[in-house]
Amino acid sequence: MEIKLTVHFIGAGPGDPELITLKGKKLLEQCSICFFAGSIIPEEILSHCGPSTKKINTAPLSLSQIIEKIEKFGKTFSKLTNETVKGFLKDSTQSKFEI
Repeated sequence: MEIKLTVHFIGAGPGDPELITLKGKKLLEQCSICFFAGSIIPEEILSHCGPSTKKINTAPLSLSQIIEKIEKFGKTFSKLTNETVKGFLKDSTQSKFEI
């Protein structure tokens, strides 16, 4: 089964919540779900999430558990990353996930 997703990759920069881009801040404020790796993303960055945003720490989860969360919570979400988005998506601007 193919699932179409919209994922907003947001670079957390050097980890200082005041240095996140304005667009990244806006996306975090508006997203309903935010996936982040708690082992590398500082909690302070999550302060930009809206009050109703569901925050999911992916650090302790397996890939199959992350996919389960995606299936459960929707098809549009944000993913905080400590890598540059350009580096993360260097081979492709779109990915298909088959489950």
